[in-house]
Amino acid sequence: MDLSMPGMRIASSAPSSTAIAVEALSTAGLDMSNVTVQSDFLAQLLQDTDLQVIAGSYARRFWYGVVVVIGLAALFNIITLFRSHSRRATTNSINCKR
Repeated sequence: MDLSMPGMRIASSAPSSTAIAVEALSTAGLDMSNVTVQSDFLAQLLQDTDLQVIAGSYARRFWYGVVVVIGLAALFNIITLFRSHSRRATTNSINCKR
């Protein structure tokens, strides 16, 4: 992203799975005594649409992870339930034969 001011270059440091590049602003090379440069820099800091997209992506991944953990716990409980029922059935059939 070229902002036409020296030092307002934004370095890309985005996660590889997202197409949006989250970039860190730097004051290196800026004349911060100039009010216009200061206001432009602060406006760039306040503009967070890219961060909202990235945060949405992370939130989606988090909830997919939560669903996977709940699914695995449910699967484990079902397997444990079937195992205990089958052990009870075999124990009852052995006791009934005696």
